[in-house]
Amino acid sequence: MTIDRLISMRNHVFGFGGLQLIITTAVIGYLTYAFGLSDAKTALIVGCALALSSTAMVIGALNEQGNQSSQAGRLSIAVLLMQDFAVVPLLILVPLLNDTDSSIMITIVRSMLEACLGMLIVFFAGRMVIRPLYRLIVATKNDKLFTATTLLLVLGAAYATHSFNLSLALGAFIAGLLVAETQYNLQVEESVKPFKGLLLGLFFTSVGMTINLSFIIDNIIKILIYSSLLLVIKASIIIFLCKLFRFKFGASIQSGLLLAQGGEFAFILFTLAQQEQLIDNEYAQLLLMVVTTTMAVTPLMAHYSTRIAAKYDHRDIEIAKSKDELSDMEKFVVICGFGRVGRMVSRIFSEHRINYIVLDIDADTVTNGQKNGYPIYKGDASRMQSLKHINMQRAKAVIFTVPNYLTCIRSLTNIRKLCPDIPIIVRAEDLKDSNNLKKHGATAIVPETYETGLQLGGELLKSIGVSTFNISQVKNQFRAGNYAWAKEIIPEDEEESNNKVTNEE
Repeated sequence: MTIDRLISMRNHVFGFGGLQLIITTAVIGYLTYAFGLSDAKTALIVGCALALSSTAMVIGALNEQGNQSSQAGRLSIAVLLMQDFAVVPLLILVPLLNDTDSSIMITIVRSMLEACLGMLIVFFAGRMVIRPLYRLIVATKNDKLFTATTLLLVLGAAYATHSFNLSLALGAFIAGLLVAETQYNLQVEESVKPFKGLLLGLFFTSVGMTINLSFIIDNIIKILIYSSLLLVIKASIIIFLCKLFRFKFGASIQSGLLLAQGGEFAFILFTLAQQEQLIDNEYAQLLLMVVTTTMAVTPLMAHYSTRIAAKYDHRDIEIAKSKDELSDMEKFVVICGFGRVGRMVSRIFSEHRINYIVLDIDADTVTNGQKNGYPIYKGDASRMQSLKHINMQRAKAVIFTVPNYLTCIRSLTNIRKLCPDIPIIVRAEDLKDSNNLKKHGATAIVPETYETGLQLGGELLKSIGVSTFNISQVKNQFRAGNYAWAKEIIPEDEEESNNKVTNEE
């Protein structure tokens, strides 16, 4: 979570996410207090902890379904970002609640001030200290030192916060923010990926080892009832807020079902509250089992939420519907055309968590794409009205996956009127029209005939023992020279003749 990402998503992160946290905490806290399940301080902890959703489960479900760039996916990520941000004051708040000399309001204000001070320190430390440190380490070209430094940073930050009588998790969270503020955050993510699954599995295993099986058997009815109530309450609040923010009905239900479960940070908060003697062991066991049960049903709820969204929203495919729906998106990529190439490009973007939307003029393609959770809309990129409806001025790049020369020319002309400096990548059958496409605004052109030759030649070189590095070097030289070798080998008139034969076939 970087500061820049928070700013770009501020309306839904702080607006929607903030309201979700406040309302959910108030409702759950009030219910637990009103029904005599806990006192005021404990009710506040329970409300805050259960208001959080599971980042691991929700992101996993979105990645599996490829729905990160859908309206529900973008909202879910925004809400999870706000919840991660709220963890900082919550981890400070729990130990402070043990102070019997202070009121709850004074404690909350104090925790917020300490959290804000901590965030300012993180921001400046990340930009002034950690960045130069990582530049120095990267200059050594030692991957092991890079990974070791990252782990040392996390463990050191955790130990530092623990030394100030704060949570270990708070230190680890701050370390994550420090790393996110460097230009090497993606490299860090890649280097710690082997540890990620292992430590996450260890975390859930350690939680599972604290569960008392006899307690589950004795309280199974109560666990199921409380789990159902939690899912219904959180889903209802999120659906209500979605309609307040003018989300589509299907996307509202999908978001509600995706975010209705308890989160892994609830385990940490409840354990911390136990250590501070704010929650007794039996009540903590019950709450942990409720959170675990709701997390266990998340994959099933995510599966059916996609079907429900498709059922209710498949008819809302017209481009005129998209302007309000895409109002939260900034710095996204526009894919024009959703054939085989367009689907492959969208898959690459999903894997790298890049926000994108797709335009296609075929209604059946749009309907099928929306049913499968893709952020696709019916529209024509060569029409100015369609470009304005998708907020093209906020896009950061455009890619044409359909090699239609006339459509590309019209589209390039209109896009350049709205976005003079935006990168535009164009797919073409060959390079004979490249000069004209570039005159109309194409930043780069990818000729499919030459790229096919490169891939075939590369596979052959690989099969006879040429190294991957050398093959990549040859391809890059070929592309850097604007495919000059092919132009020398194949005269233009012969190339046009070949294209004519191919088209006739």
